[in-house]
Amino acid sequence: HRKLHHTRLGQGDKSYGQGMAASKKLRMCMTSMALPLAGARTLMAAEAATLPTTLPITDTTAVGSGPGDSPQRGYTGTIPTEFGLLTKVTEWNLKQNALTGAIPTQLGQLGQMTDSFNLHWNSLSSTIPTQLGQLVRMRSEFFIYENSLSSTIPTQLGQLSQMSNNFGLDFNSLSSTIPTQLGHLGQMSSNLGLYSNSLSSTIPTQLGMLDQMTAGFYLNLNSFCGDLPTELASLTGNFDVQEVIDGNFIGSPCLRSSSTGGNTPGESN
Repeated sequence: HRKLHHTRLGQGDKSYGQGMAASKKLRMCMTSMALPLAGARTLMAAEAATLPTTLPITDTTAVGSGPGDSPQRGYTGTIPTEFGLLTKVTEWNLKQNALTGAIPTQLGQLGQMTDSFNLHWNSLSSTIPTQLGQLVRMRSEFFIYENSLSSTIPTQLGQLSQMSNNFGLDFNSLSSTIPTQLGHLGQMSSNLGLYSNSLSSTIPTQLGMLDQMTAGFYLNLNSFCGDLPTELASLTGNFDVQEVIDGNFIGSPCLRSSSTGGNTPGESN
């Protein structure tokens, strides 16, 4: 699955950081020692370590990019809540590390984020913070896939209405239904990834509002049941419908679960 995912949603990473050469950046390179960062723009050392809690100047505009805008790897431990103080950050690239624990709610304060919020390929757990819905300037690469995130998809993510491509929540342990509010992502044109989770019930008709989608509508490998909404079926000339129905129970009636209040595949409602 990892190779398949990299082929589909990883394509957006190739252009990561282009046009940012003039930005002031926090070069958080791999380190094995705690260094004072007050007034510093660059952290350079050798081995893997935890992320620092003593932060550099607050006009930092990028976190986690190394030379040539490549991601810095080797970090372990949790993401410090202090990173929420870097309110001028426009790109965040801490993918492919060994970060654990919850995504801090304070990252919702990074209201200048535009084109890259990359936390994929880590070991982050707990829920997706509702506060990430405050990143309303996001246009591309909202990537938190391939972690161990659980519970429901926050309805607040529907506020990221400027997103045009590369929205990835796949390969987690997300459950319950798709929020109808994701239908507000009306500028999305490609690579909306919710696949390989534990999502269930019917696919909301509101996803039919994503009429700009032309490729990469990945809802497969969940437990969706019921009919494919006609509002969504009318868009399948724009993308491969198998990306929606494969590995689900589309066409099978949903059975209401008394324990969760949701719908699961079954013989009848």
